[in-house]
Amino acid sequence: MLQKTTILKKLKKILIISLIILFILQLILGSLAYYCIFNTKIDWEKFSQKFSYLASFVSNPNTPVKKESDKNNYLKHKEIEEILKTQFKKANNRSQGIISWAVNVKNNVEQVKIKSFDNYTLNGNILLNNSVKENKNWVILAFGYGDNGYDLFNFQFVKIFYDLGFNILMIDQRGYGLSEGKYTSLGYKERLDIKEWINFLVNRHPDCQIATWGVSMGAVSVLLACGEDLPSNLKLCIADCPFDSIYDLFKYLSGHMIGLPSFLSTYILNGMCIIARVIHGASLNFSVKNHLKKAKVPILFFHGDEDTFVPYKSSKNMYTSYKNYKKIVIAKYAPHCLSVILIYDKYIKHIKNFTRRFMDFNEFDNLQNNNSNITQEKH
Repeated sequence: MLQKTTILKKLKKILIISLIILFILQLILGSLAYYCIFNTKIDWEKFSQKFSYLASFVSNPNTPVKKESDKNNYLKHKEIEEILKTQFKKANNRSQGIISWAVNVKNNVEQVKIKSFDNYTLNGNILLNNSVKENKNWVILAFGYGDNGYDLFNFQFVKIFYDLGFNILMIDQRGYGLSEGKYTSLGYKERLDIKEWINFLVNRHPDCQIATWGVSMGAVSVLLACGEDLPSNLKLCIADCPFDSIYDLFKYLSGHMIGLPSFLSTYILNGMCIIARVIHGASLNFSVKNHLKKAKVPILFFHGDEDTFVPYKSSKNMYTSYKNYKKIVIAKYAPHCLSVILIYDKYIKHIKNFTRRFMDFNEFDNLQNNNSNITQEKH
């Protein structure tokens, strides 16, 4: 009996030590993963996924097709490849006009700064649209992971909204561009930064009407902000390919892209959650869908049905659960962030129709129509 008790005590000790070792290992792996993903100052080789999708669709023609399903997938990917090539060619043709326009307006850009709730200096750039007197319509543009508004791909959105009559405030999210901060939180803290930017505009222009737009992580930031206590100046939100939960997204990506077993990804993710909460005061367990229960503004969702990074069911689930005015546009064949490339004209049309429903652009639209009529008469 004494020997049995001794053995049980040893087993208990071994179990406790093993659990402690596993917990420490979990924290180490979680810390490493968190550092690699959330640290914005790591000098990774610049790699933009949105311009590498074409390669992922090109199959090896020498690979034998053994199953009918494989053959169908091959044919589908070839079709998507051709469509993407066509749309990228059109986008490349548009880029020259965007560059020329950017050069013309760059001297009109005003750099502005605000302080975040946790005392970081955040950078933004304002481009006024003086097409009409006393233009009250503003859009806040929030870009994705690792991005700011200065590259050509993102600057096309600046021109889109400018051409639709908006004053532009394009922001550098914390840790990116000229904004301070070493770590991103993929929307959790950024939602409060968006709130501060909205308050900044309202303090400057008390009667302004504000729309928010974001892509990927930027979309998550503006959606989460909608659930905060905001001034009535915010009239609508536009979210392009947002994810609902960081935790669920990482679990999906760790299996889908890296091939980690489910138990291992859960083990590391839980370690990341501890590091995020205890060290950085952030959360990986938030749900955008749940946060939107407190939101009231109209929301327009965009998502590509070939988004393998953030599956489009993420937007569909948020759209379905949202109880206020909403609309969703699913871009056929569009990968992550590329709905604007695949359905460029429709993308602009949907934004125009949506914003005109909830914001006053009568003076701008009348001016545009008059200018169009004058041009037609000259021809």
